Parts: sequence; structure tokens; C-alpha cells
Amino acid sequence: MGYEERRLLYLPVRLLQPGPGARSRHTVALQELSASIRQVGVLQPLTVCRSGGQYLVVSGNRRLMAAKMAELGEVPCILTELGERDQALIALTENLQREDLHYFEEAELLRQYMQRSGLSQAQAARRLGRSQSAVANKLRLLGHPAEVRSALRERGLSERHARELLRVSGTQARLAVIEEISDRRLSVTQTEKYIDAYLENGRPPVSDKLRRRDARLFLERVARDTAGLRRSGMAAEFQCREEPEAFLLTVRIEK
Repeated sequence: MGYEERRLLYLPVRLLQPGPGARSRHTVALQELSASIRQVGVLQPLTVCRSGGQYLVVSGNRRLMAAKMAELGEVPCILTELGERDQALIALTENLQREDLHYFEEAELLRQYMQRSGLSQAQAARRLGRSQSAVANKLRLLGHPAEVRSALRERGLSERHARELLRVSGTQARLAVIEEISDRRLSVTQTEKYIDAYLENGRPPVSDKLRRRDARLFLERVARDTAGLRRSGMAAEFQCREEPEAFLLTVRIEK
């Protein structure tokens, strides 16, 4: 990155604008940082660049939020003139350090970082202080379509669950597996065995709970259809008896 200017200034907080990717969420970690700043001040300067009559925070959004919470009037800043590409890379690097990132957000930021920087997986891993395998595993998660990502997030399933699910082909099959492992609260190890059984049989194993649910839905549909026939003037009867091992269903419709 080519920095054209770099000097330390103490700037009023009111003149600082949060940079790209800034979050307003007040986490426990942010509150702890604010308490520390209230005691000893901001030890690591923010990196800023000029933006009209104000300054845009390129790196240090969390420190700026914590300083505002601590009611500081000014904070130390390193003023630098950066190109748009360099600003974006610094912002992406900082975002990747956030503690509240979901694993899909982190994977997307990694992809953006590599696209903007032109770095390979190995180079990006070294630059970010990670192993190449960790970066590769994170990027693999982007193989999930949006519908599957949304289901994984809604069900609160872990990154390791999401990686296991990559072994299943097809969006609908993955959604079915997500529903099953979530309803049964399967651990990652149990999920691995469940998916092994799916790959061996060609379809997800269905739990007793889901079997009973599907059976009852079918019976309710037959009962509604039979009632509809009666309303149309046909002589139709529906009877269902639940036995220990099965439902015994009888439907009589006069010719």
C-alpha cells in the first residue's frame, strides 16, 4: 500500500466518521474496551483520511465507538492519504478481526479481500496471520446457496455443521438435512454419521418424529378430501384407527 502522508494528530471525536463496515452493536467486548479507554485513553491510534471537512476512519471503528461510549473529546489518529483500493483493503482487514462475525460473513469478507488484493489463498493467509487450510475451509462455505445459508443461520447451526453439509448435493436435500439435524439436535459427530447414512442410501434417514408427522399430514389430507366429497353430494366415509405399529385407514366411496 502506498501511503502518501502519515502523521499523528489528536482529532476531535465529532469530526470522525465511521468507515466502511462499522457496526453500532454494543457488545460486551466493546464495553470492556470502553472501560479501558476511560481509564488509560486510546493506546493504538486510529487510521484516518480526509473526507471533506471531516475525517473518515479507515481502521479503528471499534476504538472510535468505545471512545464515544467513554465520552472522550479527542483521540489519537494517524492521518494518511490512501487510494480507494487501499482504503477498502484496510477496512476489510479490520472487519475480519471483529468478534461478532458470523462464519458466512467472514467467508464473504475473505473472498472480497482476495478479489481486491489479488492475493492467492496462501498469500492472503500469510497476510492475515492464518493457515491456508483455515482460509480454504472458510471459503468452501460459500458453496452453499443463499437459501441454505439462511436456514443454517436461522437454526443456529455451527460452522462445522455447515462444512459437513457440503457433502450433500442439491439445495432441497441440504434443507431436508438441516431440518432433521436441527430437530434432533445432532452434534457435529452425529451429523457426520447421519450424512454418511444419507450418502450410502441416497436419501436422508427420516426420524420417527418426522415419519409420524408426515403420516398425520397425509391422514388429515384424506379426511379433508373425503369431507369435500360429502359436501358435493357423494356418499363417502373415512375411518382411521391407530394401532401400535401402524394407522389402519378405510375410505368408502359409493359408485
